[in-house]
Amino acid sequence: MVLYPGLPTRVVVEPEVVREVGLVTMAGRRFSPPVQHFVRLTKRHDWTS
Repeated sequence: MVLYPGLPTRVVVEPEVVREVGLVTMAGRRFSPPVQHFVRLTKRHDWTS
């Protein structure tokens, strides 16, 4: 998957790189349209793999 054309990337096999990321929101808080989109995308993504 190319995210940024022209940006070189490398696959890391050893050692395996793992990150735990959390998304925290506040009930009732309004988000800007870009943040709304980001939150929607993160909730829709299959994070199991």
